[in-house]
Formats: sequence, structure tokens, C-alpha cells
Amino acid sequence: MQFAPIYAHHLAKLYEPAVLESVEGKTLLVTGASGLIGRFFVDSLLASRADFRLVLPARRALDFADSRVQSFVANLCEPLSLPDSTKLDAIVHLASPASPAAFVDSPIATIMLNVYATQNLLELASQHHAKFIFMSSSEIYGESAKILAETDMGILDCMDWRSCYNESKRVGETLTQSFAHEKGTQSIVLRIPRTFGPTFGAHDNRAATAFLRDCVHNHDIWLKSEGNQMYSFLYVGDCARAIVFSLNHLPTNNAYNIASEAMSLRDFALRVAGLNPKVCLKTKEERQEGITKTQHAILDTAKIESYGFFPKFSLQEGLEWTYQILQEQQKERE
Repeated sequence: MQFAPIYAHHLAKLYEPAVLESVEGKTLLVTGASGLIGRFFVDSLLASRADFRLVLPARRALDFADSRVQSFVANLCEPLSLPDSTKLDAIVHLASPASPAAFVDSPIATIMLNVYATQNLLELASQHHAKFIFMSSSEIYGESAKILAETDMGILDCMDWRSCYNESKRVGETLTQSFAHEKGTQSIVLRIPRTFGPTFGAHDNRAATAFLRDCVHNHDIWLKSEGNQMYSFLYVGDCARAIVFSLNHLPTNNAYNIASEAMSLRDFALRVAGLNPKVCLKTKEERQEGITKTQHAILDTAKIESYGFFPKFSLQEGLEWTYQILQEQQKERE
């Protein structure tokens, strides 16, 4: 598969050869392959010379133009029937609504996908004796002033419709452990913070994505609050690396935090604005539907670090790569 030069160069240097042994000769089913993380993850594997097979169920047929990819149309909320006699080695479940617009428009569908789709995929993992990777979120912790380890839990209001995402991710995590207890399924839960990168979709209105989209279009960045919220952040390249790492190097039936640096939302917006001299950061207080109410979500990553995983990119490096790749995409469209 052919990628634009800057993107191709970046992808080619993402993985150490030893890490790619985790996918060599394997068949992986990956959901969410058109999303921010899924698209980058699939692209990063296809940019390598590793010998593997990717099976990609999606709402619409995907065209990756690579013989290692098999895509088919499927509704993940219904039991999956795989094409031909496919035998899976691992399932990487990345499909989930993740932007405020999706939560506002479809809170029920958000819950259904994070619960029913996860159940169906775990059934498939059980049938194939395949390892199951579940992409969860720092939002499961709720509000807490602590630096959050995997055993911590903050405050979350289950009577708030916006908890459709947080609570359904919690149920998804519990499903992985219930399948482990009842059926012996081997699962890994990866909890990620605010994640950014160049592969976001047109309808993604998360703050980090909105900042980057405006920046590459030479539009001023608008911060719609004081920006005092404190969050961990993660570049999508390190998220992809963590997924591959988890396939062979982490004990199963555990949850792991992944993050790089923590800072205020305002400082993150300033970092993005600093990528483009034509762009300024401006502030206007504005009521926003669907955004998280959590003001403090900083992740403790000591657990996954104890097994040898560390981010490869600083937050600044991730932003610079994102901006360069987005610029390259913009020029291709012109």
C-alpha cells in the first residue's frame, strides 16, 4: 500500500523489528479501522514488511488495497460470521463512538456498541481461542484529584446521560473479566487518555482534534473554557505501539494505563497554536453539550512501564508529526 512520503517515513520508523514479531504470521481481527486509532494502527502495520493478515469488519466496505487485508460489511452489535474458514489469533476492538457529537446524537447507540459489540467479539475470541485487546478510556475513572493507577476509581454519575460512554466502557471492561472467569478468554484492557493524531474523521469534534484541524487550516484556535482542566495526553503512534506490544508482552486479564505527558487543556492548545505562526489562541466561554465533566484525569503508567513499554514520542514530537502529516494531506487535496 502506498502512503504519502512524510506519512510513509513516519510509519516506517514506528516499530522496532522485535516488536513486529508479535504480528508475524498472525491473523488479527481489528474493529474501528476507519477511526483515529484504528486507521493509524492498520496503516502502521501495512507500512511494515511483516507477514500477517488483517480482517476488518466495518459498517461500510474499506479499501486498503493490500493483499494482507480482508474487509467485509458487518454490524458489530449482531453476532459475527467470518468470511471463509478464517482462524483468528487476536481481536483488537477499537470501534467506539468517542466524540461529543456522537454522545449527544446517539447515547443509546454508544452504550450498545460498547456493550453488545464487545460481547459479540468476546464470544468470537472464545470460539477462536484468540487474545482480546479492548481499548478503554481514562474516562472510566470519573472525577478524581489523584494521579490514577489502575486500581483507583473516582466519582461518576450514572444518572447523567453523558455517562453513556464512561459507564459502557466500564461494562465492556467487566465483560472481559466475566468471559475470562466463565470461558477462560484471555483479554487485555488498555486505558488511554486524550489521544491525538492525523487520522481523525471529518465528524470528530473532540477538543484536541478541533485544535489541530483549525491549526492546519490557518484558523485561530478557540478555547471554549478557561482551559484549566488537567489531563494526560497520548500521541496515536504510541497508542498503536502499545497495542502491538500488548499482543505478546503483557499478562492477560489485566488493565493498563497508557499516557505520555500531562498538562492543562490550555497548555495543550498553546502547544498546537505554536505549530503555525499564522495561528493564535483565543478564548470564549461557551456552553458545550456532550463534553466530559471531568476536570482532572492524570494517569499513572508505572504498571505498563514495569513490563518495558514507554512512549517513543514526546507530546511535542507527536504534535509536530501530526501537523506535518496533516499539511501533507492538505496539499494532496489542493
